[in-house]
Amino acid sequence: ELEEFSADKVTLVAPVRNEMVFLPSFLHHYRALGIEQFCFIDDHSDDGSAEFIDRQKDCVLVRSRHRFGQRLWLRPDITGLMHWGQRAGAAWKNWFPRRYLPRRWCVYADLDEYLLLPPEYETLQEFFKSLDARAITAVPAVMVDFYPPTIRELARPLDAGITELNCEITVTNYGDSLLNALN
Repeated sequence: ELEEFSADKVTLVAPVRNEMVFLPSFLHHYRALGIEQFCFIDDHSDDGSAEFIDRQKDCVLVRSRHRFGQRLWLRPDITGLMHWGQRAGAAWKNWFPRRYLPRRWCVYADLDEYLLLPPEYETLQEFFKSLDARAITAVPAVMVDFYPPTIRELARPLDAGITELNCEITVTNYGDSLLNALN
């Protein structure tokens, strides 16, 4: 059991493996969006990521004895189906929110994924409240990869949020389109 974990907090779940280059920026970005608790599932990091996460008051670190790419034989789920050959990373991604966050909103993101909310929302709490009012229970998101102007810049850690990246983003009616598609 995760003693310091609370299902009542707005939670982000993320896999982590040697992600020190992203961790400070990732935490800064998602804290600004209203994430109150992070749960990182560590895949044997050896670059200081796990120790960095352990020092964060709003982070819970779960270590797995299985490598994320390792195939597992899992017990039957509620449908009675066995999950033969599911990789450990996929199993964690599916199992953790079901076990610890039943019927709760949860953000699942890799450390190089930075969620941008529809422009009419400042926080995830506002966004989730709007979804609840529409009885929407899941939201897909579009992922757009951003790269710096030169490869050399990939070697430096991101010190702050995504707003410091030198890129231009144009989002046209994204929030309305997404919510209308889900209704």
